[in-house]
Amino acid sequence: YFLCGVAAAIAMLFKFPGGLVLAAIALTMAIHYLTEKFRKRNTSLTKPLLKVAASFAIPALTFLFLNWFSYRQYTTSYLAAAFRPFVLASWHQFNPAKAVEGLGLVSNYAFYLIQAFRQHFAFAFAIVAAFFFWKNRWFADSRKLLLGMALAVFLIYFSYIPNKDERFLLLFLPVICIFAAAAFFESVNYLLGFIAASRSAAVYRLACRFALVAVFSLLLLSFAVAAFVDYHFY
Repeated sequence: YFLCGVAAAIAMLFKFPGGLVLAAIALTMAIHYLTEKFRKRNTSLTKPLLKVAASFAIPALTFLFLNWFSYRQYTTSYLAAAFRPFVLASWHQFNPAKAVEGLGLVSNYAFYLIQAFRQHFAFAFAIVAAFFFWKNRWFADSRKLLLGMALAVFLIYFSYIPNKDERFLLLFLPVICIFAAAAFFESVNYLLGFIAASRSAAVYRLACRFALVAVFSLLLLSFAVAAFVDYHFY
């Protein structure tokens, strides 16, 4: 819990929306607590939350103190000085010059999903991951649940604010990659399991080799497309 809070605070210091990781951690802990209560198991939520909050506060309060020390002569109050970088940055969330227009709700709330698919077609497997998240009970594993909550929190926040930018996708693209990769291999395993049920060893071996070739072909295709785009650009 201590490392979770510190890591969330450091993420916030690198890029303010990175602090949303703290919300994902808190949601994961709350869901885990409610699940354990439903199973009538003794568990505590207060102490873990306090540990995360306290460890988050150590770097965060240090940052606020340095802001107060640096900006107190330029502001009207100590609080305004402490939060000055946040105040200066907050307007950018509602920058009208970066608002998405033209396709209404679809382009607005599905903006980052569309952008992810434009980056690489394999990211479409992130949608398939939602199916496995429920079917294979990934949510029962707190680590997988935390990844799911992180993706949900970042998607909700960046879809809500009017300012949309393709580069904001970088903040939660790693989570999309993880879910897309997991769903891809779950799909391959599902197909191989279906073939294995036919009890034909020859067909199963052939399917395994085909799956291996498909994986390496996908990797080569990904690198080839990236290399072609870069070469064309330069």
